[in-house]
Amino acid sequence: MYFYFTSQLVVPKGWTPIGDCQLKQKYPDKPIAIVLDNARYQHCFFVTTWAKSLGIHLLFLPPYSPNLNIIERVWKFTKKEILNAQYYDSPAAFHQTINTFFQNINDNYKQQMEKLLTLTFNSLRMPLHIPMRREV
Repeated sequence: MYFYFTSQLVVPKGWTPIGDCQLKQKYPDKPIAIVLDNARYQHCFFVTTWAKSLGIHLLFLPPYSPNLNIIERVWKFTKKEILNAQYYDSPAAFHQTINTFFQNINDNYKQQMEKLLTLTFNSLRMPLHIPMRREV
């Protein structure tokens, strides 16, 4: 079961944040860190308190860094495949297209997903010394 934190908290009946953390149950003796984007609701009191009470470390991606957030790659690809020069005459047709796309993404776009969902990132390092051009 996965939970998404939004501005409104919706949880299954009888669920408590302290009592149901599948990660902590599966790996009780291992340190756990969860990488989150910088959405305001990720920093809310409930999320930070819940994580702290379970000994989970929250790592926040730098602001304005969609290149580090793998799901952003999927959204970009989805928009390219579904929205690029497409017209949908009703919301129902649009919703059906999205549902079909995600139901078949592993079969129809396997190679593209393997390229998009890698954990390889370019690391840019500043040089220790930047030579200055001399004015003549």
